Amino acid sequence: MNYGFKPPVLTEKDWHFGGATRIKGEKLTDGHWLPYVVVPEYQNKGFETSACTVFGTLNCLEILLKQKGLSLNFSDRFNAILSDIDPNSGGDPQRVIEDIRKSGVIPEFQLPFDNLIDTVEKFYSPKPLPPELLHLGDGMLDMYGFGHDWVQDDPESIKEALKYSPLGVSVVAWYEDMNGTYYFPEGIPHNHWCSLVDYVDGQYWVIFDSYENDIKHVRWNSRFVYVKRYAIGKPSDFQLSLMERIIKKCKEVLLLLLQQLKEKKTDVILPDESLPPPAVVPKYEWDTPEKARHSLRVICDEEGLTVQMKNQLCDTVRCESRFNPKVIHTNKDGTTDYGICQYNTHWYIGEGRPIPSIDVALNDPEFCVRVMCKQFKAGHARDWICYRQLMFEQKLISGGFEDGL
Repeated sequence: MNYGFKPPVLTEKDWHFGGATRIKGEKLTDGHWLPYVVVPEYQNKGFETSACTVFGTLNCLEILLKQKGLSLNFSDRFNAILSDIDPNSGGDPQRVIEDIRKSGVIPEFQLPFDNLIDTVEKFYSPKPLPPELLHLGDGMLDMYGFGHDWVQDDPESIKEALKYSPLGVSVVAWYEDMNGTYYFPEGIPHNHWCSLVDYVDGQYWVIFDSYENDIKHVRWNSRFVYVKRYAIGKPSDFQLSLMERIIKKCKEVLLLLLQQLKEKKTDVILPDESLPPPAVVPKYEWDTPEKARHSLRVICDEEGLTVQMKNQLCDTVRCESRFNPKVIHTNKDGTTDYGICQYNTHWYIGEGRPIPSIDVALNDPEFCVRVMCKQFKAGHARDWICYRQLMFEQKLISGGFEDGL
């Protein structure tokens, strides 16, 4: 049985631990990662996803971050779809980590593998991934850079590489001897990818698996064949090449165009009679950030926002515009954001849209804030990138990505 491992094709351009590699890093442990193993997640919940290369790779990255003091849980579905894992035959671990290096990861709660995902078709949807999830992945790359290299398959090289990270390894799954130790019968090809996290020198290797009985001991003389080290650092440590950035941007533009062709955005709240018309004379003061912040919070109270929602909206506006009603920001996609709430010309500003004109966006902050309150109450706060970033940062600080989040 194949659990989802496709042997990668190694090339001269690949980086190799101890040889041709540009990964910087320090030794983080003495080679033993078992104390940092994360909550196990299984690739088979009544149906086979064949996504072991994703589960095994993300386990290594999550363990690596946990050693650094961050309890994060990344979405296996996101990266399985991103790397075009075949639900019948699996995927290549080299492509999985390369896609992570170029397109990032997202929190588990954004695309969870929960009890509602009860078929393989649901696991591999939505496909293609919507632009907002891809943007979240890009946002992670603003915080972390991901690197990787191949490790020579011999005990000394593996033990040395384990000082830097848990290792992704290919195995023959799963043959157990009478002592409860696993071994790889000769002549059977490797068919599974998982995480090597520890060892007892000369006796056995310790595997962290994406199946039940997640901690497994493998005979010391077993050959893993394919062994991968991982690294996480500053984005500048693993900068994408110019050509990689061009290709990535072209893909993003094409996906956005396809998404727009498939469906027009209709989830924003259009103007209605419950909103007052643009005011001629401002009711509140906006000429300093302090006055603007106070005016904004008073309007939030008038619009019936909860204290939590008011604080989130206030933090979002501070991040977007620093409470400056006149700020203008030009985006890389050719659109422009205007005003205290940074309304975008593509989605929000224009005839038949929530904000009638650029003039209103820049000169009537009260009207703009009331529209934003209405959007927050309607569940559309994620239209603002700063809101998504703030929610993500709160999860980082609170450790809220643990246990399925």
